[in-house]
Amino acid sequence: MNDVIELIGHASGIPYIRTGTNGFLFRMDDSKDEKQRYRIEKTIERLAAAKLRKFWISIDSVNPEVHEQMRVLKTS
Repeated sequence: MNDVIELIGHASGIPYIRTGTNGFLFRMDDSKDEKQRYRIEKTIERLAAAKLRKFWISIDSVNPEVHEQMRVLKTS
């Protein structure tokens, strides 16, 4: 994500910068690890401060198995 935020900074002269993600970097595992939560919150804060006009997260399902099936990915 650092690379994306750096690239957004380089493109700041462009009036309409937008990007999207599948949300992988924003997932929380079941441990509810505070270090993980802190990393996610800081990433979100950095994105909010970047000169983005539009940011979207595509989620096909909240159920990981269904999401991967919809993306035609193998489930383990």
